[in-house]
Amino acid sequence: NLADGLPRAPRVRAAAFQLLELSIDELNRDPIGLFGLIELPFPDTRRFAKEMLATKVKVGAMSFEALLGLCDSNVREAQDLGKELIQARLSELPPERLIAALSQHPHRNIQRFALDLVVSHLQQGFTKLAALEQFFRSVLLDVVPDRKMKRTVLDFLAVRGVTDENQAEVAARLLAELAKSRTLSEAERAMVALAKIKIAFPEVQTPTFELAAG
Repeated sequence: NLADGLPRAPRVRAAAFQLLELSIDELNRDPIGLFGLIELPFPDTRRFAKEMLATKVKVGAMSFEALLGLCDSNVREAQDLGKELIQARLSELPPERLIAALSQHPHRNIQRFALDLVVSHLQQGFTKLAALEQFFRSVLLDVVPDRKMKRTVLDFLAVRGVTDENQAEVAARLLAELAKSRTLSEAERAMVALAKIKIAFPEVQTPTFELAAG
């Protein structure tokens, strides 16, 4: 394990970095050792590991699980690198598996990335949308909200809600909860989206909208 054997003295670490750079062929075959380095509390070590993974190691050598492993880290540098590497290989990676995995992450940095993937790559259909209901709810009802994420989810649900009746049911449930928000602008946008869903699919239940309209 590279991390276990890394010296604590900065000068000695620098020498170790040089030796690791000479081992690029081995790291290309198995870059997992660098993942431990990017988790260490030494800024120089994290920078080195990130640079090696970003510019020296062949991206294609990393498995899907390895890329997710970087994103799963609680270290911001590792998360950002994971995001960069996934973006570089996005055309060859399974977006549904990415979304399913990343939407479970508690860190907002990865949640934002997951939401971007949802907006750009989530397939149509009730089952795809319903599978992310809890993710959407956690964003919309966060006690310390990210306003941009909330707006993105709201707008996304507004679009999906008028696509078909089954997706409308999922969107209406979530938008009805947001319509109770004390933030007037958010509540109003949710009400407008609910009204459009009701017009498109009169059978879909939108109780919050109906109560407010009455």
